[in-house]
Amino acid sequence: MIITDLSNESELLTDFSNVSIKQKINADYNLHFSLFNTSHNVHSYPLVQEEAVVDLEGEQFVVKSIMDGPYSKSITAVHSFFDCIHDYVDDYFIDGLYTIQQALDLAFSTSEWDYTVVGSFPQATLYDFGNDNAVALLNAILETWYVEYEVAAATKRIIIKQQLGVQTDSQIRYRHNLKTISRSINSENLKTAVTVYFNLDDFGEYQSSVIYYSPRVNHYRRPKWAEPIYLDDVTTESTALAYAQQNLKDTPDVSITAELIELKKAGYELSDVQLGNSMYLIDERMSINDLARIVEIEYFPYDSTRSPIVTISTVKQNLMDAVVQQKIEQRQLAKTAVKQKVIYNGCTITPEEGFKAIAENGVVTYLNATQGIAIINNEVYKFYVSTDGELILDGKLQITANGVTMLESYMDDAGGILKIRDIGGALNVEIGSNKFDALNTGGSLYLYSDGEYADKLRCEIAIDRAEDAGFIQLSDNNARNRISIEASENVSSKTRIRLRSEDGENRTEIFPGEIKINSDKVITKSVLDAAIDDLKERIRELKDYVNEQDDWLWEEIDDLWRAMPSGE
Repeated sequence: MIITDLSNESELLTDFSNVSIKQKINADYNLHFSLFNTSHNVHSYPLVQEEAVVDLEGEQFVVKSIMDGPYSKSITAVHSFFDCIHDYVDDYFIDGLYTIQQALDLAFSTSEWDYTVVGSFPQATLYDFGNDNAVALLNAILETWYVEYEVAAATKRIIIKQQLGVQTDSQIRYRHNLKTISRSINSENLKTAVTVYFNLDDFGEYQSSVIYYSPRVNHYRRPKWAEPIYLDDVTTESTALAYAQQNLKDTPDVSITAELIELKKAGYELSDVQLGNSMYLIDERMSINDLARIVEIEYFPYDSTRSPIVTISTVKQNLMDAVVQQKIEQRQLAKTAVKQKVIYNGCTITPEEGFKAIAENGVVTYLNATQGIAIINNEVYKFYVSTDGELILDGKLQITANGVTMLESYMDDAGGILKIRDIGGALNVEIGSNKFDALNTGGSLYLYSDGEYADKLRCEIAIDRAEDAGFIQLSDNNARNRISIEASENVSSKTRIRLRSEDGENRTEIFPGEIKINSDKVITKSVLDAAIDDLKERIRELKDYVNEQDDWLWEEIDDLWRAMPSGE
């Protein structure tokens, strides 16, 4: 063995004794030994302190307990895997269905250890899973999936299996030829009668029940009743009785500790002893003929004269004390509830919340008399019907008839959208809070064709984002815009009506007080009459001016004649 202290100083250990390694299924994996303060250990003896690491043939153990005497130390060390109790996971899962791999990923997310899963396991419902150390989370996983694990120290990994060991046909007859170190019998969990409820109707009520009595019921003064069994999927009495017979524990729990060599003398035939191996334990006086398993092995790596000490038990050893206590508390709580149990696929019924269903993505559905109906995602009410009948829908509304979508309502990046379709699914009406992509300038209404020209946009009423003014567009049966009406106070565009040709060219434009055809302005009669009157007045003014100029000219000529000498 090699000891390494907290300052990473290592030394070889000598002069030790009573070395033993004790290992239990899903529980303890401890090293015990005594170390003497001799001249050979002058350097290593001081290194053996709490949290120092002992390396024994590749397995590492962390010193947790020391009984220190004047000349020796008695040391207890736990396998280094259990140091994962210091690897805290500051994260959690929302209540719901998860795979065992997802749960293990979270449990070991902060640890240097990893895992391998052998076999396949269905999803299971987890509640308040997380925010704990890796070992505690592993315990919860073991209980939820009813699995077991073994430690592979070389790769710093645990191996998850449905069950450790192998089943053998060996028969161990207690009181015949088995010399034991100890034996314990516990009848606390023994039950000889149970009521089974089955044949569940659509309202959650069990229509049938049957009582099952164990063949051992007469071995005791009166029946030992188990808690009732509720079988939702069972509809026949024979199936209900078969289930009760298979699951009722009607024999006491027996644990026997013996040396392996004694077990082999008594009939254990497998040469390779390992945790989880099973055999039949027979005790005629107690009417016991049950399958027992090796739940604990203690072996002595430095003492070839000692046979391993093996504990076989009819008790299923897959819980640690803390987990056992937690389950006991949960069972006590269940007794005060009305059929409190997991139903199916993450759905539960509790007196506090009524019906509660949790999807894999964390969306929660409630149904009870105080909240009504609620579907909640990340604390947002996606669907809510209050007890007063108020309806709130945060998402997409889609109404169908015979598989054809008739109405849709949802929110896109530009605002709310409402679409109405005809009986064949063709879009007829579209109403939006915004015609354009980002700037909310007002609502919009689209009307579409159906029949031969289905989905062709024929009428559009909306707000023009550029002008912040209303407009109407009417299109032909090919969705080509032919008529548009725009209302704007903008000087550059004004309020106008446009008539377009098939090629989209403006043919007629009507502005306030102005009409253009093919870009030529149209003159009205009143405008023309006013222009003619203006022209007449101008002609009259020019005529008067000409007459005035003519009179002036002749006067000038007369003056010139008079001014000339008479002889000329």
